[in-house]
Amino acid sequence: MKKNWYEKENPLFGIGKNILGTIIFGIIWWICKLLFKDIISHDWLYITILILILIIAGSLLFNKSLNKSMKKGKEYEALGINIYNSLKRSRPDISLEKAKSIINGTIDEKWFISLKMNQIHEVKKCINDYLEVNNVFNEEDLRKLVLDKKRIWIEKNY
Repeated sequence: MKKNWYEKENPLFGIGKNILGTIIFGIIWWICKLLFKDIISHDWLYITILILILIIAGSLLFNKSLNKSMKKGKEYEALGINIYNSLKRSRPDISLEKAKSIINGTIDEKWFISLKMNQIHEVKKCINDYLEVNNVFNEEDLRKLVLDKKRIWIEKNY
């Protein structure tokens, strides 16, 4: 199954993030040791302070990333709903899942190729309207969507 963009952007996973976290942990450790060497004489107090700092920093980082992912996910869902609403009159077999799969690029090829050109233009209009309002996609993302996918399918099969 294809992963969505928000599953790929999780900041808490990955080797690079772990190495960076270790470096930041070491830097914070030495700063705390230098700042509090007269006040705190036991290493377990340093460790307790560092763990609290890391828990707070980690939760702030995770919440920021999660909010960003959820916001972007809602934007994509809104685009899927717009595509669904524009095609449901001319194409009664469309479902909200199919409209979302057009955006994700996981659309069923046979169903997709059965769209007429005016229906594809409706989808393209939804995407372009969405681009103007939200400025979320760039040209690469737009190329991955509807028209390029149909062109590639036609080139392969005809």
